[in-house]
Amino acid sequence: MKKGWVIVLLLLLVPVVDAVVINDFNSYGAIRLDVKLSSEFEMQPLSSNAKVELVSANLSFVPKVDTATEIVSLEVKSSPQAEVMKGEGFTYRWQNPTSGKFSLGYDSQVVVKNVLYPVKEKIVFPLDPLDSEFLLATEYIDINPAIRQKAAELASGEDDAYVVAFRVADWVEQNVKYDLNSVTAKAVQKSSWVLENKEGVCDELTNLFISMMRSLGIPARFVSGLAYTNLGHTWGPHGWAEVYLPGQGWVPFDVTYGQYGWIDPSHIKLKAAADSGDPSLRFTWRAVDVKFKSQEVNLSAHLVDAGKKKAGPVSIRVRPLVDRVGPGSFVPVEVTLNNPRDIYIPEGVVITKAPPLVEKNVKHILVKPSSSEKLYWIVKIPKNVDPNFMYSTFVEVEDVFHETATTNISYSSNGKVVDQNEALSLIGASVGEVRQGALKLVCTGKDHVFSYEALNVECSIKNEGDAFLRNVNVCLRGQCQYVSLNKGEVKKVKFGVVNLKPGFTRLEVTAELELERAKAALLVNVLNSPDLILSDVRVPESVAYNDPFVLSFVMSVKAPVKDVSVLLNNQEVILLQTLDSSKKVVVNTYGREYVRNPVANVTIKFSDQNDKKYSFSKSIPVKVESVPLFIRLLLWMRIV
Repeated sequence: MKKGWVIVLLLLLVPVVDAVVINDFNSYGAIRLDVKLSSEFEMQPLSSNAKVELVSANLSFVPKVDTATEIVSLEVKSSPQAEVMKGEGFTYRWQNPTSGKFSLGYDSQVVVKNVLYPVKEKIVFPLDPLDSEFLLATEYIDINPAIRQKAAELASGEDDAYVVAFRVADWVEQNVKYDLNSVTAKAVQKSSWVLENKEGVCDELTNLFISMMRSLGIPARFVSGLAYTNLGHTWGPHGWAEVYLPGQGWVPFDVTYGQYGWIDPSHIKLKAAADSGDPSLRFTWRAVDVKFKSQEVNLSAHLVDAGKKKAGPVSIRVRPLVDRVGPGSFVPVEVTLNNPRDIYIPEGVVITKAPPLVEKNVKHILVKPSSSEKLYWIVKIPKNVDPNFMYSTFVEVEDVFHETATTNISYSSNGKVVDQNEALSLIGASVGEVRQGALKLVCTGKDHVFSYEALNVECSIKNEGDAFLRNVNVCLRGQCQYVSLNKGEVKKVKFGVVNLKPGFTRLEVTAELELERAKAALLVNVLNSPDLILSDVRVPESVAYNDPFVLSFVMSVKAPVKDVSVLLNNQEVILLQTLDSSKKVVVNTYGREYVRNPVANVTIKFSDQNDKKYSFSKSIPVKVESVPLFIRLLLWMRIV
């Protein structure tokens, strides 16, 4: 008989096919950057009578001081020399300039710190109703029934607003493909389009995330700026979001980069706005026989000093849940993240080296204060092995702050083969997924209801056990009903809930019988009315008496309405049969219509789905200039 030899082989490190390339500033404490912006435009004379009275340029793309960012220096530039006024950005004004070429911009240096936002306690969700422009639908960040439904589904059963925001961000990143195709390259797409098509770039992913947050009553805004990319190893234009958490303030969420509640210090914040389509540079001018021609804004950032690296905020450990397995086995791998701090830590973990995985190699998790969280992957062991060898393969994991951990998995031909179902069972046992009982409870109801009506909730309760269940107590807000269930039987239970307070309300239904327990949660938005709102109102800073101009706004509702009539100065301009989300309204009008009364009065009449009628009005100031002398005289004489 041939003498047997046991030979141990260490397999070559096998990178996961779709592993993330680590080349970023995630572990740096702070970095210093030069940020420069420049733009040019031209006032081209069309005749010998050409004259320029005034040119004004409003630049909103300017480095912003916040929790993470310090502005070291900022030098404003212009040619010819302009009068510069500082506000949220810079306004450049040229009075009576000669026509020709103009330039504007700035040179700045900023320090961006690697900041963990100190959210220490649960922020109760749903939030108390807030009055904020960052809850409204806009042209690109629209809110339709599909967006509301998906957001409510993701928030269902959760009472922590930070966790809700994290869940929604992770769903968008996981389910919307980053794709710079011809459609998204040409123009920003609306959130509703993104949800339907499941593709887009940073603006689209961010828009959808913001729409979902706003639909849940959590304020969110769009941030424009620069961020580092390892595709070319440089800074480029980028968009991300900020979410308002009461007691904490604005917290960043970069869905594209997989950074939820934290962003790396390569992000340079230049603007925060309600809508991604808000331009960074606006021009106005008064001129005769002059053509305006602008060029693109040139924006760049260069690293001055990367500073020092710092340790990550959590410790990380990895282990296989089973070892010494047979060929073709599915091995569950457990990653433990331990947070010793008293704040939430938003984390991401990537498997950097391993045998083939059965799912993506990147996962995100929010680690609560002074606690531990676990993530699981399943790796697949090769089928073809030599019976005379024992093998060992290597697994390496790395978190978003570049803390790493490793482990080994050994296998041979005489090891026990673990199939995929068994691997899943091992994960279930590890996380403590122990069945509480035989009851299964599913409840449904409208995602919105008016405060003057009752919310009807219907629940299906099923006995999935082997024994007869007598007098199961099913309750919702003090209303209880008893049902008895044979094995496998399903029964319906209905509730009517009244006197709900306006705002988002979380309703929890419970079913109990001794040790048998089940629960289901609903999220409902209670409205006093359909909440028709005008936002993103746009009208020129000033209009000439004889010139046409465009008045536009976004009309949005939180509940479907019908028979919508839009009137401008008592004249109907739009009639809609229904409106269930948001719609941009564009009206062409003339400056001369606002000389006597420089206000555009918008009135909207509509009905809710129960035929209750409503009316909404808004006055929009219109500044009329270049009014002919004889018209002013007639106005003074009160003839017109």
